Amino acid sequence: RRILFQVMSYVITWLNPTPTIITNQHNNKKPALRSNIITKLQHIPAKYIREAERRLDIFIFNIATIASRGDIASVLLQQEVLDFMQMRLKAFKAPAIKAYLNQTGDKDNVSYVEWFQRTEWIELLDIIR
Repeated sequence: RRILFQVMSYVITWLNPTPTIITNQHNNKKPALRSNIITKLQHIPAKYIREAERRLDIFIFNIATIASRGDIASVLLQQEVLDFMQMRLKAFKAPAIKAYLNQTGDKDNVSYVEWFQRTEWIELLDIIR
């Protein structure tokens, strides 16, 4: 579970470099992680939402009346990341990849560049694009 949270946190930070800082992680009323990317995804074309629905094998009826496009896109992106992590969890638990999860993800850090020489991180980045 911790690995899923860490990976999702990286995804959020890639899309929003200044996410909301949660001071009390045990507060049940804290906003969902994905709430930090809703505004970044607000203008995503409906075409991309439909493509994500096909990849996830779901259908959201009448997108415009249910929620904002950014909200729907954030839910779909979160689900795609979680599905990917479920399939790749064993790889992310391996010491070679798990070591990256304890790093800050600072783009100026030399080892950060090494992340994207690993297939798992490249595939994760492809989901986000």
